[in-house]
Amino acid sequence: MSSMNGLLLLFEGVSTDDVTEEFLGDLMDVAEDNDLLLTGISVWGDELEE
Repeated sequence: MSSMNGLLLLFEGVSTDDVTEEFLGDLMDVAEDNDLLLTGISVWGDELEE
């Protein structure tokens, strides 16, 4: 039997403009250093257009 572990990261106050390739690269480096597998990254904000 295998077990699955999940990690959800929420960055309050981070706009979609702040999520750069460098930011994602750093996040992936941290995940790799800690033997975590990032299966997906979602970015959303509260500035919805009507």
